[in-house]
Amino acid sequence: MVGVPGRSKGCHACRRRKKGCDLARPHCGRCRQAGIECDGYERERIFVHTDPAPTKGPSKALLPPAATVPRDAIREPFCRTLPVDIAISSSLARSAHRVGFITAIWELGSPNEQACELATILWIAGIQDKPIFLQSPCLQKSVMAVCLSSIGKERKTEWMIQEGLQLYGSAVKTLSTALSRLPPSTPPSDAMLVTTRVLAMHEMISGCAIQGRRHMQVSHAWPTHKMGELALLTARSPDSFAEGASHDMFIDARFMCVIAAVTVRRATILSQPDWTTIPWSKKPKTSRDLLIDIFVHLPSLLNQVDVIAGSNNPELRIVRTTECMEHAKSCERSLVAWFDASAPEGWELAGCPHLDYENATPDDARQANTMCLFWAIYAQVLIIIQSLSSLPSLEDTKYRLQMIRLCCQSISRTIPVFFVGEAKLVGCYQIVSMPMFFALDGLFFTETQTVSKDRLQLLELFLKPSKGGGSLAQFLTGLLEHSPAWQHTEAGKILAIQAQKDPLPGTEGVVTLMT
Repeated sequence: MVGVPGRSKGCHACRRRKKGCDLARPHCGRCRQAGIECDGYERERIFVHTDPAPTKGPSKALLPPAATVPRDAIREPFCRTLPVDIAISSSLARSAHRVGFITAIWELGSPNEQACELATILWIAGIQDKPIFLQSPCLQKSVMAVCLSSIGKERKTEWMIQEGLQLYGSAVKTLSTALSRLPPSTPPSDAMLVTTRVLAMHEMISGCAIQGRRHMQVSHAWPTHKMGELALLTARSPDSFAEGASHDMFIDARFMCVIAAVTVRRATILSQPDWTTIPWSKKPKTSRDLLIDIFVHLPSLLNQVDVIAGSNNPELRIVRTTECMEHAKSCERSLVAWFDASAPEGWELAGCPHLDYENATPDDARQANTMCLFWAIYAQVLIIIQSLSSLPSLEDTKYRLQMIRLCCQSISRTIPVFFVGEAKLVGCYQIVSMPMFFALDGLFFTETQTVSKDRLQLLELFLKPSKGGGSLAQFLTGLLEHSPAWQHTEAGKILAIQAQKDPLPGTEGVVTLMT
């Protein structure tokens, strides 16, 4: 039986994930396909932990309070009587609760293998037995904060949400203290980098929380936190991310940091040649890596556009416009070249095949994720080129507007794969929010007189409550508060209005707003 100790012959990773194992040795094929480490087949040692019996005298006061946790709390990890502190204690009895929470959040947020490539939640699922986790109390607090907040929102359990916020605050304080004590010449450790990633996950999935009379929008902190993570990453040399777990962490962190940089429209060091080549000196790039090599230039382009808009010097404005136009057209050529060489088979430059959303496979989800990112970048680059063109020809204008509209329509018609069926991903806002916003922005840019079904569908998805609570509109509006340029777009204004209304899912509110 899958996942049952003593009966399953599968590897430890497949048993823990409750997946069928093909029993290949030394590493099973399912683990290789999912891109995770296979823990082998040897039987694990099991230690039975018992707390010492209380003795007479003062030693009784030294016993940990959690020693009196009832048996029911051990069997039910979500019981209210369970103190949160046991999740970060070193005792084996308390470790059982921690494993219970981590297993629950893995099952909640990652039902299928495609999450291994698309969702940062893999960090939690694969980290619980690693030395980097076991030796870092701050990282343990961060992981538990994510687990408690996610499960609390899913189960509408207020005490879990509050305990998660408390653990989050404690972890932030601990990490801040550790970083302040770090010698200037010492780069941050892997544990520190992973902790910042997990804390950013908490900000991403927490959304809005009420603490007394104060309304705290946790997602507001996400871009700032990710830019801080970028500073920690670049405090190390690019060759430190050339192999092993550090390489995998860098690949995932790079994508998240670029999304944050796009949100605040700020150029990053990640577009420099050293950071797009050296981390892959020992491993070949995937097609997605090559696409993100182009994506890293988008924050710089957006920053150039803002600088041009704020320039009062006509001569300098012309020079900067020319430089930005050359940069944008270079990105356009790179995108077309990437599509010709690396795009998944069956997908079009500005179009998508019909997807059976209810029966979408993990491969469908991976390809859809990659292509939505491609279309989003392509549409945004074309918008920049069209906006900077002083006297564009009618033919060029017609072509660009048509391509922008087709890219945005393709995103609108592909993105539902992440919300329904077997490919459903829960809480992965960073995967879909920016492509959806770019698509909405592009449709507002091209549809000046009409409201298309694609625009209405995107607005519906933005208002759709996630499984963990809240909506994409609320999350993205929190992010965009860092950027007046995004707030002033028509898409940004619409989402801000809808997020404040906190509407119920459905088309009624959307249609009323748009008509």
